[in-house]
Amino acid sequence: NKNIIEPMKKIFTLFLALAASVGSIFAEEVYVNGFRYELNAPTATLINNGSQYSGDVIIPRTIRYNGKEYLVNAIGNAVFYNSTRLTSVIIPNSVVSIGSSVFMNCISLTSVTIPKSVTRIGTGAFIECHSLDSVHIDDIAAWCKINFGASDANPMYNGAKLYLNGVELTEATIPSNVTEIKDNTFYGCTS
Repeated sequence: NKNIIEPMKKIFTLFLALAASVGSIFAEEVYVNGFRYELNAPTATLINNGSQYSGDVIIPRTIRYNGKEYLVNAIGNAVFYNSTRLTSVIIPNSVVSIGSSVFMNCISLTSVTIPKSVTRIGTGAFIECHSLDSVHIDDIAAWCKINFGASDANPMYNGAKLYLNGVELTEATIPSNVTEIKDNTFYGCTS
């Protein structure tokens, strides 16, 4: 009967569309090489897995899972929270966003490398990082464009020194292509 089949086709089509959209809303969470990621093809966000990290950590630029490659483009909130034995972190030049409280209470963290790809660092990212003494960047113009959520989002919040291409920054020439310096960009630069 056409009166029954046509409405059933529409309901079935609607069901398939709804199932496809729900599947894309809920990103898959996976573990790869000791890190937990939220996959949202073609990118991945490093997320908190409750682990306490220690030593020197290098976040990978890409990960492979089920035969697919994902670009790590974000570090979620509180990923390294309370990792009291974490000493250094190198963030790849694929990450654009660093979440809130990401390094909070990492009391042994001495060094962090922030690439020019980063455009945002969340509030409280570096609270209680009293051992942090060196922040490494490779592009002063990119550094000026970072949206720091608050003064404690800047890794120099606890008195760390800023290094540009391995040289301590004691004076800066802002490139002519910089049209704005974001709030808290040089917060904590005592020298």
